[in-house]
Amino acid sequence: MKKLKEIDVGIQLSLIVAAFLYGFIVADYRFIFGYFAVGGWQLVSCFFHATTRYTYLPSPARRVYLRTLAWTLAIGLLSIAGGVAIFLFALLFVSPFYAVWYTIICTGETEQLRKRAFIQLR
Repeated sequence: MKKLKEIDVGIQLSLIVAAFLYGFIVADYRFIFGYFAVGGWQLVSCFFHATTRYTYLPSPARRVYLRTLAWTLAIGLLSIAGGVAIFLFALLFVSPFYAVWYTIICTGETEQLRKRAFIQLR
């Protein structure tokens, strides 16, 4: 599981940097593709962590993140009735913070797995 977590964090960091650079290079509406790439990968990662049988030492911050994500989804569903454009506009500013937050959570969990593996070697 440690290797999978390391690969996951590496891909997340690479996608975030690539999306950031791509946004500056194209400097038009196509920057949104970076949002879908990073967000899509992180949703797959969340789903994997929620359904995996392996122990990966979930941090307490993961639970807070998932609750925040659930609230964001609920607000999005409620906004369908009215101001969906306002919600989507707000997501343009909030979702990069979610991406960095999730990457920090995964990095912390990976460090915990490394420490655990090191302790077992002693």
